[in-house]
Amino acid sequence: MAFMTGIFINNAAFAQEQVTLGEALGIALKNNLKVRSSSLLEKYSRAKVNTSLAIDPLSVNTVLGQFNSTYFDTGIGLSQSFKLPGVYRKKKEAQQAEVRTAEYYTQLTEAEIREELEDVFDRYHWLEAKLSLARQVDTMYSEMAEKSRIRYQKGESDILESLTADRQRDEAQRQLHLLANEMEWTVIALNLLLNVPSTVYKPLAEKYSHLSVNELSDAPISNHPAVAAAEQEWKTSIVQTAVEKTAAWPGLSAGYQNLSIRGTGADNEVYTAADRFSNVQLGVTIPVFRKGIRAGVEASKAMEEIRLNHLEQTRAAHAGEYASYLTRYRESARMLREYEAGALPDAATMLTVSRQKLSSGQINYLEFVQLTSMATSIKSQYLDLLRATNSYAIRLHYLTNQFNF
Repeated sequence: MAFMTGIFINNAAFAQEQVTLGEALGIALKNNLKVRSSSLLEKYSRAKVNTSLAIDPLSVNTVLGQFNSTYFDTGIGLSQSFKLPGVYRKKKEAQQAEVRTAEYYTQLTEAEIREELEDVFDRYHWLEAKLSLARQVDTMYSEMAEKSRIRYQKGESDILESLTADRQRDEAQRQLHLLANEMEWTVIALNLLLNVPSTVYKPLAEKYSHLSVNELSDAPISNHPAVAAAEQEWKTSIVQTAVEKTAAWPGLSAGYQNLSIRGTGADNEVYTAADRFSNVQLGVTIPVFRKGIRAGVEASKAMEEIRLNHLEQTRAAHAGEYASYLTRYRESARMLREYEAGALPDAATMLTVSRQKLSSGQINYLEFVQLTSMATSIKSQYLDLLRATNSYAIRLHYLTNQFNF
């Protein structure tokens, strides 16, 4: 590619490799920073599950002094408070719900990466097709410009023909340069997604073609990770409300005390410091001041409503966007078929016949330029329409979470 020698000139020391879309996806799922962040958040949520089983610290206390008589006595005590088993169970359910939410967000991130990759590859192949067309035009106008220069030198044409040929050739070369730059920027975008600093990846060259779409019912669409994540957040808030309610539940406490009672005891026996006495305490903790507990429950219920509203918004937006893009895709695909049935074959005929007529002298150069410009414009418009159609298809692939790779 004569016009792409500047691509990655600063990365000359790095390996360059062509990849398919499927291979690029595998690299991105392993190295992309967004995917990595989602995976780390999922890992964090999983690690938090066992925090639901955390028990209050064991309390250790000691008693020293004259607490039984004038003798100096010593005592040590242990106490432990517990929540009811249902409290720990509900906290664990809440943590597990958070894990499921994180999993859905990981799936959503992966779907977004798939969409971005498919769009980058489609754009690159579209630019390849545009560049191929621009090369054909450049070759044709370069040949015509040379012929016009010779004709002008021989006095067989006027200056207008020669100037027109030169300007057409210059314009074709500018288009080549612009397209080459666009391809370079697209390759940069691809490598940002893949995030492998030591290697420069480029899409494997292939023929630019129409992407297909599987039209789905509403049910599969509702299972999209964005909708599933919103639904899981709502379910998580319901479980969290149940956790808040457990703050009003009673708790349990248990204690053990070991101490000395020097002197004459109630049984008229004399005891020394070496004699130890033990007792066990069992108790129930009852929340008396419940205003804060009720406030926490009400706040959690409010969050349930917020997340339910968000879920309904997400479902509606998703269904609406799907219907909108499906309508655009159908109309654009219809226009493509019309181009392929009529305008595209006509453009090819115009290019062939116009060159023949110019060579035979049946048309002049300006007429040839007009016919050629019309034909190449039709081909370029077709490629632009194909790019737009594929963009709609790529969005539909994302909205249905059904990709072709």
